[in-house]
Amino acid sequence: DTAWPRCRVYNSTLMALTTGTVTALTFDSERYDSAALHSTASDTSRLTAPVTGTYRIFFTGQFASSAVGIRSIEFVVNGTTIIADKTESADVATDFKSSFICAVSAETNSNESLIMS
Repeated sequence: DTAWPRCRVYNSTLMALTTGTVTALTFDSERYDSAALHSTASDTSRLTAPVTGTYRIFFTGQFASSAVGIRSIEFVVNGTTIIADKTESADVATDFKSSFICAVSAETNSNESLIMS
């Protein structure tokens, strides 16, 4: 149903992440945004619910090659409440780019924002 608010956002360039530091992921581009859930001009790390409801949020990303450490993603509502997270250890047997997929369904009120970090 195309009446539901939806968007697909992405970052057109690589992001530099610092080991041990939580970093909000920014998205400078959109494939589509049917209801102003996202802005490419300000607060580019946020998806904001235009209406109260249940939203499905999917993240797919890739981390640089490394055989050590962990990879983690958090979904945070209004900057404080973690509603989902996923952590994976690096594969010590190989040195490869980690592909990361995470999904969450979230019930939110109108104007609540979601940040992925």
